[in-house]
Order: sequence, then C-alpha cells, then structure tokens
Amino acid sequence: MTTSKTEKQYPIPAALPAILKGFARETLRVQPQDIYKFAAQYFKELHASSASQTQPGFVGDQAANLQATLLQHFLDADRSNIGLLHRDAVKQALCARGLALSSRQLQLALANSDEDPEGFIDYRSVAPHLSKLLLKSQEIDTQSNQPSLLRGQTGSETEAQFVQVFQQADSDLTGMISRQDFKICLQSHELALCRKDVNVLLGEVDDGPIEYQSLTESIYQVLATRLEDEMLLNEDLASSKALSQHLVQLLQQQDSQHTGSISLSGLVQTLYTLSQDCLGLNNICLACIIGCTASDATNYVLYKQWAAPAAAMLYSMLDPKIASTRHAALTEFRGRDESERNRSGDVQSIKDCLLQAFQESDQSGSGHLAKQKCVLVIKGLASNLLHLSQQESVALQSIVEGNASDKVAYDDFVGQCSRVIVQLEEEEYMFQYIQAHT
Repeated sequence: MTTSKTEKQYPIPAALPAILKGFARETLRVQPQDIYKFAAQYFKELHASSASQTQPGFVGDQAANLQATLLQHFLDADRSNIGLLHRDAVKQALCARGLALSSRQLQLALANSDEDPEGFIDYRSVAPHLSKLLLKSQEIDTQSNQPSLLRGQTGSETEAQFVQVFQQADSDLTGMISRQDFKICLQSHELALCRKDVNVLLGEVDDGPIEYQSLTESIYQVLATRLEDEMLLNEDLASSKALSQHLVQLLQQQDSQHTGSISLSGLVQTLYTLSQDCLGLNNICLACIIGCTASDATNYVLYKQWAAPAAAMLYSMLDPKIASTRHAALTEFRGRDESERNRSGDVQSIKDCLLQAFQESDQSGSGHLAKQKCVLVIKGLASNLLHLSQQESVALQSIVEGNASDKVAYDDFVGQCSRVIVQLEEEEYMFQYIQAHT
C-alpha cells in the first residue's frame, strides 16, 4: 500500500514507544495462547495502575509519559526479563540520560523503592508511584538547609549513634562492613529508621565493602532532606491539623464498634507502624507522644481527644522550620542549674527509684517481669515513690506495650523510662519556648 505525500502525518505520542515495547516484552515472556485476550487484560491493568496513581492536580499526560519513560529505562536494564532489578541497577536507570533527575529527586525515588530480602526491586510496581512523586517534587526548592536538630538529635549525636552501631557489626575492626551488614545495621532497633530512611541510605552505597566512618558524615544531611521531602509531599504531614486528622482516620479503622476509644496497645501499634513507614521516631519520642492522653482504668484511650495534642508534639519533633528554635530551647534548658529543673535535675534518683520498684516485684530475681506486672508497677509508682503524672504513667506503659517479648528485662527498661520522663519535661519546656519566640 502506498501513501501519498499529501496525506496527513500523525505525530507519535511520547509514551507510545515505551508502552508498546513493554507490551511486546510481556507477550514474549508470557507466551499467551490468546494474544487478544492477553492484550485486553494487560492494557486494562496498565490503565488501572496509572489511573490509581494519578491524583487531581496532575496533568494526566505528564504522569503517563513519565511513567512510560521510567518503565522503559527499567525494561532496558532488565536483561533477564524477570521484572526485578537490583537497587544499583534501578539507580543507574534513574540516572539515565533523558530523565534529568536532580540528586534530590534521585534520593526521593530511591527512598520510595522497597527491595526484597535479596536486594531486588519490583520496578513495575514502583514506576507509577515514582512518576507521581517525581512530578510533585518539581515544586520543592532544591536548596535544603541542614536543620540543627533531626528528630531530637544534633548532627554530632546522630553521627556518633551510627558509628557505634556500625562498629558493633565490624568485628574485625577494619572500618569496613559488607552491604548486607550495612542493611542489617540500618534496620536495627537502636537507629529506629523508617523504611524510607533505610531505602535512601542503601542508595548511597555500592555493592562492595563500605567504609562507614566517612559515610556517617553525610548521613545526617541525607536523612534531613528525606524527612523534609516527606513533610512537603505527604499531604497527611502538611500541618499539625492534617496530621491530627490522619491519626484519627487511622484509629477509626480499628474502631469497628465506633466507640471513639482504642486500647493503649492498639494505639501503640498504630503509631509504631506509622513511624516505621515514614517518620522514623524512636520509642522514647513515641512514648512521649502517646503520653498526650489520659487512659482510663481499662487502658482505653479516647483517641479524638488524644489526636490534637499528640499531633502537635509529633509535628514539632519533625518540622524543620522550627528545628533551630527547638535546639535553642533545649540548649537553654539543659544549661540551667539542676535545682531549676524538675525531673531531669536528678536522673540517677529516678533510675534508682524505678529499679527498686521492679526488683521488689521480681520475687524470683530473674531480672524479668511479665508485661502485666510491669504495668502494675508503673501504676503503683504513679501514686507513691516517684509520684508519676498521668502523662508520665501512660508514656511508660506504652514502652511496655511496645516491647516485642511477653517479658520485660527491667534493667534496660529502667534506662528507657528515665529517658522518657526527662524528655517529657524537655518537650514541655520547648513547647513553652516556641510559643514565646514564634
């Protein structure tokens, strides 16, 4: 068939080559008996995936084109045609010419790409989500200022904590650890990183041995940028009010009887899950946030009353815009004479009092107490010895509820309790300081 020169020439949509190539590759991989039926199902699923990831406010063509471009780069890198790529290969594909991602966008993409235990990423599942994030990230100012506090820690404190955890994995004291050990360290309880923190830090290293001392110098800034992007792009973290509404929605999903209340253990699990997904707060911070409630005798919490003050404290811990003010307040508070401080003026007395109470309840002398007995000890401390406030009592009980084991080793637990009590006092001082200086 011939085509006249005067016949209209139609432009090829930018997304079409990648879409057709992806379809062709899947067809060759699956070898369907009915290619028409397979094609119908393939494009139906592709459309559903794209539609679910495109939100109002985005230009549909832009989202589809970027998704197709991302998918094309991943398909080109997937020479084994298995639908999986190692994180290094995903990083190389994202750095390919044509995408023109900034270093910040690259980190954002890697933070939102979860890998399996073998270090591989299902790129077909992440491509739609990444296209949405990368489009929205164009609104972000590429200049990120390093906050003076990140989740309550200074840069030097964060660096020292990471070095300590890495050194524990460096049994030969070579200053080097494998990527697998690096990943295990990042997932450790001590660092309390969320999955996105782990993802973005895994993207900072190659597959060979890792010299961790020099790496720790940049970790603080990488994590600060990741959290700042989360605050800017996650609508549930747009403000303290938005976060409060999000917390209520999460808890309502568990309140099947619409009672307006939830068990303390349910509240702990919800907040821990949220932190592991995107916040990366340690259990001391989470206990302080949970303590913003007054649970009844049956340990149930009226979550709508809890959500607003809890969100205010949580947002204050995360918001980079007030990090310097929090740091100034914390420095001022810790610089005061011990006599001017309440709980934090005599931490050792708090530890001694806690330890005595737990030892008296440990009749076998095993050093462990069942969770329920720990809670009873804490409630007893609320009325005698330490005269715990309701906020302190609930916060300490939440530490018990968050313990993975049915029994609590109270020597370590005493240290956590004292840190919670001290931080609650510091949070109250920082709140008042911020109110006076903003």
